[in-house]
Formats: sequence, C-alpha cells, structure tokens
Amino acid sequence: MRKQIVPHRRIIKLEPLTRISFWEFGSVLENPRRPELQRDAGNAELQKTGVSANQGTAIKFPNITPLINGYGDASRSKHADARITMFVCKPRNLRGRNASELDGLSQENGDTTGMAYLDLRIMERHPYTTQTFLPLGLTPEDLSTSFVVIVARTETGAVEGGRDAVHVESIRAFVGNGSQGVTYGKGTWHAPMIVVGRRNIEFAVVQYMNDVAEDDCEEIELAANGSSGEAMIAVGIGSIPNLWPGNALKL
Repeated sequence: MRKQIVPHRRIIKLEPLTRISFWEFGSVLENPRRPELQRDAGNAELQKTGVSANQGTAIKFPNITPLINGYGDASRSKHADARITMFVCKPRNLRGRNASELDGLSQENGDTTGMAYLDLRIMERHPYTTQTFLPLGLTPEDLSTSFVVIVARTETGAVEGGRDAVHVESIRAFVGNGSQGVTYGKGTWHAPMIVVGRRNIEFAVVQYMNDVAEDDCEEIELAANGSSGEAMIAVGIGSIPNLWPGNALKL
C-alpha cells in the first residue's frame, strides 16, 4: 500500500447524509416520498419519477442510483462482472481526546470537549466501478448503531511518481441511518465502511469486479511525516443522537 503524507492534523465534522450534501461523491438511496423528505429540494425531481407497480400495491422509482462499469476504459483490464457481496461490519473502536490532545489540530467541530473520535488512516477507491452499500436489518428508529461514510475528492498527480492522491482538504464525513443506502461514484476516494455503536451491520454490496487487485481497489495510507505513526485525521463521532446514554449532542 502506498503512502500519502498529510502535512497537518485535522478534525472532520460529522454531517447528516442527504442527497444534496453527498451529490459530488455519489448518491444516496432512500424513499424520496418519505414524509420527512417531501420538502427536500434534492428529492423533488426523483419524487416525480415514481410510478404505480405490482397491481397498484407498490410505487417504483426507476434509476434511483447508477451502476457503472468502466473497466472498458482501461485497455489492460480484464472483463468485469456485476457482483453482489456481503460485508458484516463490526463497530469501530473510538477514543476520546482531552484538551491537550487537541492542541495544533484544525477543529472543524467547534466545541470538541468530551467527544469520541475515529482516527482515519486508510482510504480507497474503485477506479472503474461504482460501489453501493445497502444496510440490512437496521431501521431508522435504531439509534444505538449507525454507519459513517467518509469521502474525498481526487488530487491529480499529487504523490511520488505522479499518481493520484486524496485531496485531504476536501475530506467529509456523513452519518447514515437504516432507511438509507449509499453509492460511491466511480473513482471516488472513501474510507472502508465504518460502523459505530453497539452491534454489527450487514451490508449487501453491489459493484463490478474482475478479480485483478489493482483494478478492483486502490488503497492509500494517510500518514504522518516521519515515523511517529500517529493519526493525522480524526472524525468527531460524539454528535450522533442517543448513541451513548447521556449524550446530549444532536445533528
């Protein structure tokens, strides 16, 4: 795995996952006619596409997210097939930070006192395919467990050898719930799927693959300059409502 040196430490703010907030990185899958989304401008056009189906017992929304096969873009790539796999993701270990640990960090969360943090060390991308994650068995009402989606733009030719890298200043983090799925756009940098809370989440994952490692997934380590091994980027997790007893912070 190649390394990308991150010059300064940062804390990333956690945001709600919505179609509008996520649009430049991919798409969010959710029922656009859910009552709480009726006034969401990002869902307005999609709401109009709903058609009656199954003898009037269902509403069908066509083309709710893209499934892109770009393996033909690379002349050396083998043929790729559409795959549905399952990822069973365990809750991540989080750590707290005290005031002294925050010295020198770019704090995008405002008051960070008492928050738990997730250190971000690795990001990946799938150069030739979209990748869709669909959580199974997680309801919108389940406030004990959530998933976190971390994404970034590409910085072209930014590392040794002129290879693409993560645009560190563009990293964003979103929290999703059981009524949502997410599709990463083709070639979008993202963290491996993150679960926080009390239990595992099972995801059905849809993408194209050709079983050539460098075609299917490119990984990069976000590293400190030197040998300290410290994490240079952290995501504040304390703002997920009711994730831990007594947590008063809200999204």
